[in-house]
Amino acid sequence: MPPTIERGQKVAFVGKMGKGNLPLVKAIMGRLILKESLQLGHNCLIGYFAQDQASRLDEDLTVFQTIDNIAVGDIH
Repeated sequence: MPPTIERGQKVAFVGKMGKGNLPLVKAIMGRLILKESLQLGHNCLIGYFAQDQASRLDEDLTVFQTIDNIAVGDIH
């Protein structure tokens, strides 16, 4: 039986550069074709923080302001 992440669980993938983290995230997001099947649940939200993203952040903004600027209207 394949591994399952249950409703309400949160998962983070952390690892050294060059060890397959990005292909895994791309596969989960549907941006990489797999031989195996991958099924996301209803209302499943996927997000990632790219390794070069920190260099593009505005250091004058809080984390909330940064997220709010990206996800306009999606934060409650």
